[in-house]
Amino acid sequence: ASSSIDAACCAVTSSITQTAPTSGFATSIALPVRRTRTTTASARRRSSSDSNTCPLANAATAAEALELAEEFRPALALMDINIRGPHDGLYAAGELRARFDIPSVMVTAYSDDETIKRSAAVQPLGYLIKPISERDVKAAVEVALLKHASDRELKRYQLELEATVRELRE
Repeated sequence: ASSSIDAACCAVTSSITQTAPTSGFATSIALPVRRTRTTTASARRRSSSDSNTCPLANAATAAEALELAEEFRPALALMDINIRGPHDGLYAAGELRARFDIPSVMVTAYSDDETIKRSAAVQPLGYLIKPISERDVKAAVEVALLKHASDRELKRYQLELEATVRELRE
């Protein structure tokens, strides 16, 4: 798992860290995608990967991010708050979580109270303030993926416990 994280971070980091602190990373959303049999040639063409990396799908708008998430089911979204289109990255992050249970790490140049408050409402698993380094991205991705896996496991145990309680009541 660590090598996938490293590969995803390396591929994403160059586009995030080389932009101006106030601009979106290529005004895109980077989605580290789990390699599956359904990862299509179009995903590979739209991604920046080689045979040893986890492909990345990039989207410039919230609508495109949701479309890519539905098609490729990424493990995580690195989400710039300031993206193109009628909806911002916070909207996209909320939709990714609600529709597909895909966690997000927010990436932004904004640290004002209102932006942080709006961000908290979509429950990101991280919040990176630009300028950021490759080390920042790697740490945020690792922690977010571990937290998400832990949350899923906890939810599974909770469902099992609820089922056991129902059986005992019958």
